[in-house]
Amino acid sequence: MWVVIGSWLSTVSAATPIVAEDGTLPDELARVVARTGLPAEQFSIQSSSSLAVRGAVAVLGEGALRQCPAPSVSRSAVEADLARATSAFASGDLDGAWTLLDRLVVSMSCLSEVVSPLTAVQVFGLRALVQRTRGEEQRALEEEASMASFEGATPGGTLSVTVLGGGSSGPWLDGRTLPAGGATVAAGPHLFQYAEAGTIRSGWLTVAGPSQVVFPAGVARPVLDGLSDPDRSPTARAWLRATVPGPAVYATSHGGIWLVELTADGRVTELTPPAPAPISGTPKPRKGP
Repeated sequence: MWVVIGSWLSTVSAATPIVAEDGTLPDELARVVARTGLPAEQFSIQSSSSLAVRGAVAVLGEGALRQCPAPSVSRSAVEADLARATSAFASGDLDGAWTLLDRLVVSMSCLSEVVSPLTAVQVFGLRALVQRTRGEEQRALEEEASMASFEGATPGGTLSVTVLGGGSSGPWLDGRTLPAGGATVAAGPHLFQYAEAGTIRSGWLTVAGPSQVVFPAGVARPVLDGLSDPDRSPTARAWLRATVPGPAVYATSHGGIWLVELTADGRVTELTPPAPAPISGTPKPRKGP
């Protein structure tokens, strides 16, 4: 076991993180120090509740989310710019139309409302038309692929997008509610939106492979005590990967201690098993004679 711990620690930084799900931070730090034999100065410890920041979002796998700093664009503003771009194209002003269409793509990532799929189809349809008019057939096909996503089609779609810890409404992918089991999409950018503090946050989710969007505050806790449970371990590991930077972390919960490698297929080493869950209906000991 000590060989295993030593090999893991060779990959981590001097300040190895600990995430404690229950107990006081000094007590949990002392337990990890006692179990590993390493000095307390080598660790930095945080509670799991401090890491579950409301509104935080992380993307695991082969996806990347680029968001506007603050949602500030309405659907009516997008529709107004689309009308101007359409007018510019009709008058033969391809450069003017394209400038407006580029601005529209940025504006969609700043939407404070769920996008209208019909409006998005019109935006990317016009972008394809401009590119085709310029003789850029390949680029026109790329714009049409984005248009198809908002139409609900998935041409060549083989990549999964799933969500962990989403709220009671949404999230939305390309203007449609993302099913509980996720969706299969084509590679490329997709508009990802979710509810936060009475508004909608938007961003372009570029998908290059299987991707998982994690909302740490939305994941039911306790979560770390599931690290020894084959059914719950994927959720616990994803939660840790979404909240803790670095290659590895110690986790403590319900008396258990684990060393977790923060990679997609990272191994979990149980150093101390968690306390067994109480059995429902177990009679309490009688007091007195």
